[in-house]
Amino acid sequence: MPFNNLISRTDTDALIPETVSRTIIQHVPEQSAVLNLARRLPNMTTNQRRMPVLSILPTAYFVDGDTGLKQTTEVNWANKYLNAEEIACIVPIPESVLDDADYPIWSEVRPLVEEAIAVTIDAAILHGTN
Repeated sequence: MPFNNLISRTDTDALIPETVSRTIIQHVPEQSAVLNLARRLPNMTTNQRRMPVLSILPTAYFVDGDTGLKQTTEVNWANKYLNAEEIACIVPIPESVLDDADYPIWSEVRPLVEEAIAVTIDAAILHGTN
């Protein structure tokens, strides 16, 4: 008897509800300090995106009197790469528990999952964790 068989994602694509994951992803910015304040890019279609960013900002100078010379300044751009990584949070709840519960378990769990994802994103951006 095999012990390592599993039902893969390709076996269950038709069964996975996209609305749940989209709902969670839509609410994560509300829970995240960084995503709430930062500018968000459109969805990435690949796992890496090149983004030109300013690497040298212009500098302003005082002009000395009426005959002072105005100094020049420089502005440069550099390529930075955004690498998308998957964040996952699995909360196994047996169907029998869901069936027997008189309490909306998923309604209670979903905001906690959103918060866990937001905490992971904030820790990565602010502290370089993971």
